[in-house]
Amino acid sequence: MVTHLQRSLVLVPGDPFGAHRDLERLIGRRTDQALSSSYVAGLFDFYAESFDAHLTGKLRYTAPEVLERLLQSAFGDMDGWADRAVDLGCGTGLCGTMLRPHCRYLLGVDLAPRMIEKARANGAYDDLVVGDVVEVLAGYSAPFDLVIAADVTTYLGALDPLFASVAAGLGPGGRFGLTVHALEAGDFAIGWAATYQHSATYVEAMAASVGLSVELTERGAMRYDDGQPLETLYYILRKPF
Repeated sequence: MVTHLQRSLVLVPGDPFGAHRDLERLIGRRTDQALSSSYVAGLFDFYAESFDAHLTGKLRYTAPEVLERLLQSAFGDMDGWADRAVDLGCGTGLCGTMLRPHCRYLLGVDLAPRMIEKARANGAYDDLVVGDVVEVLAGYSAPFDLVIAADVTTYLGALDPLFASVAAGLGPGGRFGLTVHALEAGDFAIGWAATYQHSATYVEAMAASVGLSVELTERGAMRYDDGQPLETLYYILRKPF
């Protein structure tokens, strides 16, 4: 099995079949990004038609609702949360539907073109872009007041690029809401659900390294996988004025 996976990496550039991930799980071959962009994009393009029903039904996905509650607490009585907001890894627009009433301008970004098609039909976004969330965010000069990344870090290893890009893209006082599949010790690793887990210590160190402070945090389960709760850390981080 290991030999076949290693050969796949040589023969198929871009790793669309997730060989890096499987090697990491089998032999502990540590990489900062075992889930390639082409693998994630292909997975979610395949999943697009059944995504909403499967995620909110069988997997009992609740990240948008929990993030909405935490953001409501953070923003208090403000009429609107953001002039400019971006939903990273927007998928079909589940978070976009939640964010729309609170944002003057809402951008959605996703790797998977078919997910973007579904999000466009959703009607929640002012603009939608197919691309890597870090690269797309870095391409915008006007700052954002709010960045959301729901169930995004589960497909990333090292979070340095994401946090640096978000911190640079936020204006003074801007907020970053995200979910993390919780890891109890260490920094990050491929977990039992074949996606990444990150520890609170690691996430909070990443935030501090780019000047973001923890405003709110909560522990819960954003969804289920194989019938087991995906233990989740929810964060609202804030950039100083």
